[in-house]
Amino acid sequence: MLKLSIICTLFASIIWRTTPTNCSRPYGHGGNVNQILATNIKNYMDTTARPCENFYQYACGHWPQQHIEQLDFGDTLGLLDYELNRKLEHLLRRQLNASASHAVSSSTTTEATPTSSGDSLTAVVTNFVTAAAALEGPYAMVGDLVVEPQPAASSTTAATTTASTYLLEDAVGEPLIYEKARIYYRSCKKVKPYNLKKYLQLIQPGFGAHWCILARNGGKKWHAEHFDWLSAIAKLRLYGLNGVLLKEEVLPRWDESSSNSIYLDKPNLAETEPTEEGIMIELLLDIGQTKRAANEVAREVHTFALRLHKLHEIEDEEGAKEMQLGYLQEYVQEINWLELLKQLKGASTNLETTVIIQNIPYMRALVRLLADTPKETQCNYIMLKFLLYLKQRGPAEISKHECISSLRRAMPLAMSYIVGRHYYKDAAQTDENVQEIFARLQQKFHEIISDNRLQLQRPIVDSLLQKITSMRLQIGNSPRKATPEYYDEYYERVELDPNNFYVNQLSLLRLAVEKSHESLDSVVASNFSTPENDSYVLPDWAGSSSSPFYVKPKNLIIVPYGYLQMPIYHRGLRDIFKYSVLGFSIAHELLHGFDSAGIDYDSIGNIMGPSEEIAANQRFMQGLRCMQNELATGSRSLNEKLADYEGFRLAYDTYFSGNKTQRSGGMLSKLLPEFTDKQLFFVNFAQFFCSKVQRSLRQTAYLEHAIDELRVLQTLANFEEFSREFGCERRAKMQSKHRCRLW
Repeated sequence: MLKLSIICTLFASIIWRTTPTNCSRPYGHGGNVNQILATNIKNYMDTTARPCENFYQYACGHWPQQHIEQLDFGDTLGLLDYELNRKLEHLLRRQLNASASHAVSSSTTTEATPTSSGDSLTAVVTNFVTAAAALEGPYAMVGDLVVEPQPAASSTTAATTTASTYLLEDAVGEPLIYEKARIYYRSCKKVKPYNLKKYLQLIQPGFGAHWCILARNGGKKWHAEHFDWLSAIAKLRLYGLNGVLLKEEVLPRWDESSSNSIYLDKPNLAETEPTEEGIMIELLLDIGQTKRAANEVAREVHTFALRLHKLHEIEDEEGAKEMQLGYLQEYVQEINWLELLKQLKGASTNLETTVIIQNIPYMRALVRLLADTPKETQCNYIMLKFLLYLKQRGPAEISKHECISSLRRAMPLAMSYIVGRHYYKDAAQTDENVQEIFARLQQKFHEIISDNRLQLQRPIVDSLLQKITSMRLQIGNSPRKATPEYYDEYYERVELDPNNFYVNQLSLLRLAVEKSHESLDSVVASNFSTPENDSYVLPDWAGSSSSPFYVKPKNLIIVPYGYLQMPIYHRGLRDIFKYSVLGFSIAHELLHGFDSAGIDYDSIGNIMGPSEEIAANQRFMQGLRCMQNELATGSRSLNEKLADYEGFRLAYDTYFSGNKTQRSGGMLSKLLPEFTDKQLFFVNFAQFFCSKVQRSLRQTAYLEHAIDELRVLQTLANFEEFSREFGCERRAKMQSKHRCRLW
């Protein structure tokens, strides 16, 4: 009886935890989504604030109190990803439990008959909450990682594994990537504590070379003559590290975006930015250095980084050049380009392999700098860059949420497929609705360009109109029509170990780099794309984020599945709610095709756009200079400011032009009678950016965009319709003195 009581209590606990309460009721359950959103809008607002003085406080003043338990996730997008991660964790755990229960029943030779109702209930609960046995077995060699083999699986475990795999692949019809996702997630949760030193023990900086610090810690002599900076960065490039000393990327060709080439370049300015000594000291302490040694190494590396950063000022008067490796080897003899690319592209690389290289003067200056720098410092600089990179790939801490985030970063294509399959509901209706919003934004922007406010020459206007017409929007990163076998084949070469997270992460990082280099082979590349819907995962894209992005070489907007959740999207939402957030987000990305970098690209993604002619236009430059002045207190990126200002104007004008999107007064006037439709548009837009970011993170959390508060204040203060709608006086803070306008 006691056993039955305990189990019933457990069952009740499970039901309680999975039943929505009034405080956490999901959108669309127990009430109309518009009513729920209207209630939230009211609850988030601080109506004691004056909208013409601080509209962010007015719209978002009570948002932190409403999300007191989720403030670690910062903002609306962070909450969306947290909720998605929670669902994914539940999905993987649920399927893991199902696998376990089927495996147990499959491996039992005789059918057990329950002796009592208590035993029967025990079996039900056990099947519901018991995790599957970890997969065992020898681990295959992954690249040049040296991995200790795991103990052989027992016969029971083997039977469980076989039955589980059979269930996943045949009975349920799921791709085997589900099992790989579960293994990665399970291995992450087993890590205690997270130890960056493990990566350094798995990967050495070159054949016969060792990390300077680890060798000396182990009481060994470090042989400087064995260390070569080029071999080290080539080795680490295999695991995704890039932009250290020089940059190697596989990108669409500038003149034929449908095919790829290898690009060699100097790192960008942010990549050469010296890391703070305090951050380096913390990393060095994490890998077991004494405080005295950490201070000394950090000081030496920082001095070198300052000299390296200075090299970024060297101009490239020659520009980009396409050449064979044989010619490049003679042109820049100081660097062994053939050996670098052999490590990355494979043994088939030869002197006839072509590359596109730029900033050759920087390359020569780099060689001179390194000749004047001790090899110990070179080694430590590269090592610290590698540790920083791995720390950014996560997990930040070992928890359910962070392990799912790490999984989404490690397997972005697979996880996009899984999210789309399980959480992208009513696909046909949602596709149609989102594409309709995109089409109306396109149409409105087409009208704006046709009006030719900049007074551009007609051929230039025609090329811009063609680019607008050719732009596409894709929902999800993964091919919509791909079969499950597509994903299994994509990940088939990676064998994951439930007990070795560090190897799993490195293996998947290496797979991404290998796939990018394999795309140079048109035959191999064609096996992993579909004509209508390519899979497109940017090399530096953070797969754990659901934020939309624009792909310039494809003239393509990607909206991840995870972004189409409340409060951003629901098919039942009124258009005013859709256009003020989702419409703005799509318009923001659309404008990236027409910002100071986007105008370099034509309608099919080739770098042949009319950028020089547009950049010479006086009105265009006036608009850019106006926005440049806003960067003093905003984002580092002029183009992000441009996309905010012009994207919001486009979304607003699209919604309020034409009868189709006009608010049908009855419904909304009952829900929020205190607002006009235009005021509501501004409020809902602002509430998308409601956030609470810790002050310690403010300097590092926003590298491209301004902080959320400034994005709202500056965007709306720049928009003349806002001050008219709220009756702001001329001297009010929400009235910008110089309103910026581009297109």
